[in-house]
Amino acid sequence: MRRYHQAVAVFVALLFFSGADLYLFLADYTAVTPKNWVTLLGVLVAPLAIPQLYRQQTSMRPLLRLTIWSLGYMVISLLWYALWPSDGAVQELRDRLLAVLFMCLAGLAFLSPESRKAAGMAVIAVVLATVVINGLQLVNPDWFVMQVTTRSSGLYGNANQCGAALVIGMIIGTAIVPRRLRLGFFLLVGAGVVATFSRSGIVGWLTTAAMLFVADSIRTRARELVVAGFLGTVLLFGLVQGVTSMDLVDGVSLDNNLSDRVSFFRTFEASDDAALERKDVATRAWEMFLERPLAGNGLASTVLWTERSSTHNMFLYLMADHGLLGVVILPALLVCVFMGRPAASTGPHWAFCGFTLLYAFFSHNLFTERYQLFAFSFFAMGGIEALAARTLAYAPAPADDGAALGLPTVVRAR
Repeated sequence: MRRYHQAVAVFVALLFFSGADLYLFLADYTAVTPKNWVTLLGVLVAPLAIPQLYRQQTSMRPLLRLTIWSLGYMVISLLWYALWPSDGAVQELRDRLLAVLFMCLAGLAFLSPESRKAAGMAVIAVVLATVVINGLQLVNPDWFVMQVTTRSSGLYGNANQCGAALVIGMIIGTAIVPRRLRLGFFLLVGAGVVATFSRSGIVGWLTTAAMLFVADSIRTRARELVVAGFLGTVLLFGLVQGVTSMDLVDGVSLDNNLSDRVSFFRTFEASDDAALERKDVATRAWEMFLERPLAGNGLASTVLWTERSSTHNMFLYLMADHGLLGVVILPALLVCVFMGRPAASTGPHWAFCGFTLLYAFFSHNLFTERYQLFAFSFFAMGGIEALAARTLAYAPAPADDGAALGLPTVVRAR
């Protein structure tokens, strides 16, 4: 059963964290929809539920917190749907139900530390594959299904989502990658994020990498940082030289939109069409909230409006729907996530919560993007670092240390 548990966790990571569940459908490789994949996940985790409920009651507490939040979120959604029913609200209600169902099912797949470690290794493989795909998309976008062919998007179809997924994958993988290679791993992920030309992704990567280094600074030696920096620099230099020598850069061109995105990091002025649209929809959503700050405007209020897109802001998205109550929905979930942190080291949990709060100001799809839902469940259940606590074992003590009295000895994790 342990091997099966790990296999299910790997399946969740490879399919859902990579974005392959939707990409395979959009590219007409399969007729299986993401909803069908979530149903299959329910079938796969069903054999895990009863034994875990019976044998590991302590490990069920994080899942119980996640379930309570999910129930509360759905109760709020149902109440606001009852007050302002509409066809668009029905679809919103279905999307929210699918989201909480996926999170809870993924939580069952991540109950054991071993399953989370297996999923974390699969996430690293997804991250590395995505970086390679991003490089290929810059020079041969016709090979892939992409919303915008001038910006790499991996298998996510959306460049911003791809950048965010890479940053989250970096956070998850930092507990597995050896410390001397960690900086090189960060730089490689950064190269993949830069290929998306996503401002939110690049800023998120810089902020998150800094948080992870600060959290690990006490244990990191200068020599390891120097070695990692050297390897990362050599790797990036080798990639650039290799691409240049093969004349692949001839296929890469910067249009006006990409030029504006690049210039943002020199002038810190966002004047392109995408940035202006974000300002406009955010202003309108804020005005909707101010008009009805207590009751809100009903489910999917910023989906049914006349603007081309919704708020691009998770807080405004929920506030426009639910009023003041919408302010606490995402922070309440992050509290559940942070309560699952291990006592020994909390760096990845801090980094994930910090990045999610930052990214929430750039995206209103946090509760529908499955790589993000995957991460909510993964960290709420304890993350990979919880495995380190299990390396503390009881071993027979030497005779002069009290073995005759049967006292346990703590073996320190290396």
